[in-house]
Amino acid sequence: MSAVGHLCSRFLESHPAEAVRILERHPADAVVHILATQTPAAVAAILQASLPINGATYLSHMPHDQMVEAIQNLDSEHTIRLLRHQHPKQREALLNALPERVSKGYRRLLHYAEHCVGAYMNPFIFVLATGTSVAEATQRVHQQDTDSQFYPFVVDHEQQLVGVLTVSDLIRASPKTHLEDIMKKDVVRLSAYATMDDIRKITGRGAFHSLPVLDVDGTLIGVIDQDGLK
Repeated sequence: MSAVGHLCSRFLESHPAEAVRILERHPADAVVHILATQTPAAVAAILQASLPINGATYLSHMPHDQMVEAIQNLDSEHTIRLLRHQHPKQREALLNALPERVSKGYRRLLHYAEHCVGAYMNPFIFVLATGTSVAEATQRVHQQDTDSQFYPFVVDHEQQLVGVLTVSDLIRASPKTHLEDIMKKDVVRLSAYATMDDIRKITGRGAFHSLPVLDVDGTLIGVIDQDGLK
């Protein structure tokens, strides 16, 4: 990439809102032509700052590989907004091109109506199974590359939520201790079919790092993070 190209990417990444106001004056194919020479981070920043309908249009005009790469650089909330505004055939093709775990998570979010908690949750959660020792759990935590490992949820073999713990709990406990002996069992939880207004009724919600989201059968399917609890 040329020096001008680097400068352009830096501007798009650092000032996406200003860049979008300029780009929106041009046809979608012209915007996509500009984005074709930018870094994945810069493309993601523009898609995130654009109106969902415009972002979905840019996405649909991109070459397939760039479209997949752009989605993989977006968070789940913005990805779902774009997917909801795509033509069903394009959306299905994109989902099929993503890694299976990622595709499955987005399909789950799309299953819920936009006013439901299930549509805004993060489906990519870090869980530990009952029967796991503190030593095993600590090793799993070190292998994670997201901040979700700080509040791992504990589930049984049917993916039913049974507790939550913190990294501090693991540090203080004996390596041979099982998670059931140190986890907090009284966990505030949300239904995937609850509304965002229901979240606002939770007393002291701002004190939670995240809250687990359960399907109708009690299966843990995601979390609402701190931003969603504000």
